[in-house]
Amino acid sequence: MAILPLSTLAFAPKRSLGSTAKAGAKLRVPLVVSGYAADKGVKSLTVEASYDGGDTWKKAHVITAHGKSSITLHHPASAGRSHSRARCRMPRATATRRSADLPK
Repeated sequence: MAILPLSTLAFAPKRSLGSTAKAGAKLRVPLVVSGYAADKGVKSLTVEASYDGGDTWKKAHVITAHGKSSITLHHPASAGRSHSRARCRMPRATATRRSADLPK
């Protein structure tokens, strides 16, 4: 039996108790990579955000400093929900994907 490396990618924003973010505001979202990718290194990390229910997606700029990555979402005042999805590539060309919804 082969053992496959497993990695996880999580969005870790600070939100209100109701898991909402303020409409019309910026929201910093830390990205947490754990498992195999955290131990062996990340080859690439891309994140996209949607503010129209997933009809259109825009690439979010990933900032990495001191070994920690994050994005800043610019949540429009008119958006009902924001959606984010990410892809993490490890050196061996395996990938993990993660999606998250953030209500207004």
